[in-house]
Amino acid sequence: MTIALLPQLRRTKGRVVNVGSIASFVAYRNSASYAATKGAVIQLTKALAADLAADGVRVNGIAPGVIATPMTEGTRANPEVMARFLNHTPMGRVGEPEELVGPTLFLASRMSSYVTGVMLPVE
Repeated sequence: MTIALLPQLRRTKGRVVNVGSIASFVAYRNSASYAATKGAVIQLTKALAADLAADGVRVNGIAPGVIATPMTEGTRANPEVMARFLNHTPMGRVGEPEELVGPTLFLASRMSSYVTGVMLPVE
């Protein structure tokens, strides 16, 4: 998507906020494919940030932990798995989708005008 919108991003000095996962940073059992793709989101974010900085385009990302969405229903229904996740989650709870809004808006706003190439954990 970013590549398709490059002319507009350059013209408007746009901002890109990619969505990774906490699995961008840590691996869990039976998650090799998922962790690899989410790890790739970090490198994509950094590479695009380096490539587009001279054009005034900033590229960052958020890396949500376990968020209460349909995608995580199975995880949240398994007490053993949830105990493992929450043991490594600083807030000790599942996040709500609306809790991703603030970090995303920050990275897309002028408040982060000197920030690029960052993947922000949100957990």
